[in-house]
Amino acid sequence: MMPPRLRLLVAVSLGLACAVASADAAAASARRPNVLLIAVDDLNDWIGALGGNPQAVTPHLDRFARQAGAVAFQRAYCPGPVCGPSRSAMLSGFMPHRSGIYANEHWMLRSELVQTHATLPEYFAKHGYRTLSSGKVFHKHNGVTEAGLADHGQWAFQQWECESGKNEVDPARRSSRGDNMIQGRPATSDRFRSQLGSDFAWGPIVGPKEETLDFRTARWAERQLASLGTNQPFFMAVGIFQPHLDWHVPQEFFDRHPLESIRLPEVKLDDLDDVVDEHGKPGSVASNDFLWVLENPPAFRLAVQAYLAATSFADEAIGVILDALARSPHADNTIVVICGDHGWHLGEKLRFRKATLWAESTRTTLLMRVPGDRPAAVSPRLVNLIDLYPTLVDLAGLPAKPAEALDGRSFAPLFEDPSRPWSDHTLSVHTVGKAAAVIGERWYLVSREGRPGELYDMQADPLQWHNLIGSAAPEVVAARRALERHVPDRFAPPVERNRGGGSGVPDPALRQPRDLARLR
Repeated sequence: MMPPRLRLLVAVSLGLACAVASADAAAASARRPNVLLIAVDDLNDWIGALGGNPQAVTPHLDRFARQAGAVAFQRAYCPGPVCGPSRSAMLSGFMPHRSGIYANEHWMLRSELVQTHATLPEYFAKHGYRTLSSGKVFHKHNGVTEAGLADHGQWAFQQWECESGKNEVDPARRSSRGDNMIQGRPATSDRFRSQLGSDFAWGPIVGPKEETLDFRTARWAERQLASLGTNQPFFMAVGIFQPHLDWHVPQEFFDRHPLESIRLPEVKLDDLDDVVDEHGKPGSVASNDFLWVLENPPAFRLAVQAYLAATSFADEAIGVILDALARSPHADNTIVVICGDHGWHLGEKLRFRKATLWAESTRTTLLMRVPGDRPAAVSPRLVNLIDLYPTLVDLAGLPAKPAEALDGRSFAPLFEDPSRPWSDHTLSVHTVGKAAAVIGERWYLVSREGRPGELYDMQADPLQWHNLIGSAAPEVVAARRALERHVPDRFAPPVERNRGGGSGVPDPALRQPRDLARLR
């Protein structure tokens, strides 16, 4: 039997060892980089840093892209060209054709995959991060919580703050949609709205920018960055609503884009003649928004101006967050991600909006910065928002998830060498007809079940005006066959649609707790 004094000595030693180990673990956790994710709704590549439109006025994003450690990804694509599917894929790690989340009405927690796997913020929470969020980060599901708030994915964060002010402002002073304004209201004399009975509307608002939803959300992030301590790493997500329709922003942002200087995107009125269905008949037609714009000549220029103005507005809200980070004690130890959720048509391919598999809809903004003093760079390599989950896990030094648990691939090596050889293709999946775009370094394939499809040479034809799918040229045939191998051979059935949307009745599934310990 061990003598009492020896037992005491051993116990003390073990206690000290455990305390040291615990302290070492805490120190290691504290040294891990923070993550700041800024998700911007409907932001295509019309920012100065990416050169998508030379008229863009985005000084804060451009400055960010020039900072040490920053990489601007010129060829970033989305998992699906619609808000909900794209965000669900980015934050769950599963492509739409695996999760069954193809439309905004599909709620990701109804996916069997998501039910058993941690989302991106949940995975960081499992490994010691404090997670917090405000704004639209996941997609605003049609269901509501018991508190009566639309679900922006607050269930995935330890702290979630609603800045919408739904219960604190006069509803008459808010927009008809109520999502992108709070105190501001449209200046009706200058407002421009289509006759389509839709949200295709824009114009200046009356009221200060500080009372808009996006600026309230940005100020929330500013307060958090000033108050968060350095003893625990954090994963903070911030959702900026503009440039989502309606494009209602203060007049000062319209003034940055004088109407007389607006240049319109190039449009080819017979662009869709070579897109046919299985019977050889027209497979796509101009959208109603585009046709209405053509019938109302001032509208085209006004719409482009409004999108640019809304993007400049979003840029300024983002600037509030970036400036707050620079003033905080976290400036040198934070990974920053700024991304759109998909692209946006502004007349290209004879349409406005998103939800197509052409490049204007699948290509999006992705800017990132990692701690360190590497010179800012531009990467021409193919990456996808689906890759963000494994990339952030990799950059933060967290245990890697099994390859089968995530569809993406970490592109962390591109921060070492942004031009190194990389993936030869990426994928975007749409809700209609088991459709997918397979995007290669040069060639771009659009595949739809039972239809001839489309193939474009992005070097010679970046606007995708000439469908080469029927060409017998050996180079074209070889390119088509190479990309066709990557079309998914199985599309999961769509998940159950949301319940409770619009009725004010909470979706019962919103009450279901998520046990982090049981999530993979």
